[in-house]
Amino acid sequence: GLHQVEEIDFFLNSQKISLTPESFIHVPTLKVLLLGRALNGTLNLEPSPFRPLVNLTWLDLSNNNIANINEGLLEGLSHLKVLTLQHNNLARLWKDANPGGPVLFLKGLHSLTNLQMDSNGLDELPRDAFQGLTNLSQLSLSGNLLDKLHESVFDDLKSLRVLQMEKNLVTSVPK
Repeated sequence: GLHQVEEIDFFLNSQKISLTPESFIHVPTLKVLLLGRALNGTLNLEPSPFRPLVNLTWLDLSNNNIANINEGLLEGLSHLKVLTLQHNNLARLWKDANPGGPVLFLKGLHSLTNLQMDSNGLDELPRDAFQGLTNLSQLSLSGNLLDKLHESVFDDLKSLRVLQMEKNLVTSVPK
């Protein structure tokens, strides 16, 4: 009965939600999905629970202690503009030493304009982490453990206007 709903806000839900691949199949018109501090379990699901949400423009997955996701989690979200992932545990996913290499879960998000990845324990950024995000205008990586940056990591960010990196360990930046 929610075929016309455009926004669902479960932020700070007192009862945790476990997602399945079928969680959002009955809300195809959804544009805003706020799941901050609301999730229980894993997001390493195939197919992704977000796959039916082709109209989604804002997704909040903050404060959920997410540590394991797959490369296809956000696949097909071609209209997504805002993605908030702060206060999770994503560090292992972007490590070169991760089995299979870094998990590049942002690929294909060409409409993304705002990405919040504060306080995730990130100590490295893969060279291709932001590849194809040409519309990204705001990127926040504050409160991580970043100490050095690959020379080409920000090359595709042609629209970037705000880069927040306070509270990291960066001491020098390559040209």
